[in-house]
Amino acid sequence: MNIFKLAAIGAILASSSAAFAQDSLTVDPGYYKMDMKGIVGGEVMKEESTEECITSSDNSLTYDQMQDIIGSEFDCRYENTQKSPGMIISNPVCKMTSMEASLTGVSTLTYTNDTVELLFEGNMSAMGNTIPFDTEIKVYKILDVCP
Repeated sequence: MNIFKLAAIGAILASSSAAFAQDSLTVDPGYYKMDMKGIVGGEVMKEESTEECITSSDNSLTYDQMQDIIGSEFDCRYENTQKSPGMIISNPVCKMTSMEASLTGVSTLTYTNDTVELLFEGNMSAMGNTIPFDTEIKVYKILDVCP
């Protein structure tokens, strides 16, 4: 799965179709880097970086395509959605169907023509326990032309 699609997963967790400012999320073609960090209970559980070429044939995803990417993994509803140019803030409540867990918190999605950033700060509830759960995803262009 390319890094733009991973960023799209963050976008779908941050916003409902009604909140999405346009029909699709589009970035300029180029060579991109993605930094992703997952923090559970204050401990970094996963941290990774990857780089990938995004071409003009795969630089845009519709909201429906984003929904297809996450498939049946998440069932989300959104509260207190605030939209401004290049930013969507909401309070998602998402059920993770694969492990009977839920995520609640504040999600901030910012985007430009060459960056997509998601910050989710909240809690994960599973098996009767609730722990802090944060995710940071940053996708940004590092070269205009792919090597």
